[in-house]
Amino acid sequence: MREPEEPSWWTFGAFLQFDPTGERLLVAGRDLGASLWTKTGTCLRRWEEPLGHFFGVPFAWSPDGETIAWATGSEVRFFDGRDGRSRGTQLDCGDEVEDLAFRPDGAVLATGHSEGRVREWSRDDGGMLGELAVDASDMIFPVSARCLAYAPDGRRLACTTAAGMCAAVFDLESRAQVWGSGHSGGRMGEPAAVLWSPDGRRLWYAFASGVMALHTVAPAPGASMHVLADGRAPSMSRPRADGSALGATILDGFAVAVLDPDAGTIRWIRVESTDGGAVDQAPTGHF
Repeated sequence: MREPEEPSWWTFGAFLQFDPTGERLLVAGRDLGASLWTKTGTCLRRWEEPLGHFFGVPFAWSPDGETIAWATGSEVRFFDGRDGRSRGTQLDCGDEVEDLAFRPDGAVLATGHSEGRVREWSRDDGGMLGELAVDASDMIFPVSARCLAYAPDGRRLACTTAAGMCAAVFDLESRAQVWGSGHSGGRMGEPAAVLWSPDGRRLWYAFASGVMALHTVAPAPGASMHVLADGRAPSMSRPRADGSALGATILDGFAVAVLDPDAGTIRWIRVESTDGGAVDQAPTGHF
């Protein structure tokens, strides 16, 4: 990625995501352009133009890894996931897109917008299939649907919001919100990460304040379990496919932790100190 014209402490860092096959990696930054790489370090394509919006870069891989969807303003563009070439198609969503997510079958693309709205679009013809709305009746400020994630079965959709700092789950058959977390901490306007467990029974989400919570969302909502109490700009992934471990970046990006999502404990944490050294810890107990 290129250097930004003017350094900005508001930039929320780089966004990295492997394709579903693990063969290619997309790296993007709000003021830094983007690039597509193979897992062995070969650069396939670079994009130099400014991307995304104030809080990040909305992009998503299709489930088969063949397509990259990329939002700039209210438009979603599509690129070949193998070499980054433009597909020559785009989707006009009417309002600025905060985040993107493909349904597991790849037939539907969801977009998040201001006022807590989530829209679903057909990948075949680009038609809008419907709109969902986060219940923000107890929020002081309007919310934005910032991070989206389909459940593994494609029947539910989760999102987290800015301003209200909450998480919500929609049933896509009834088009109704079936669960909401309420206010979950964090600082206003910060992005969040959301991730389903492989069996679709649990929802993990985190805010840039470092607050992470684990909820059981089926068959009934469970109590939140905060496993991190401080940090900034967390991201989450599953180091093990069976969902028995949860990886996260925390503490202003200077630490990487692997969590036990069932017990709510930290298995290990590696902290990079300001002088370049590293400290490995293996704490036990609940945070």
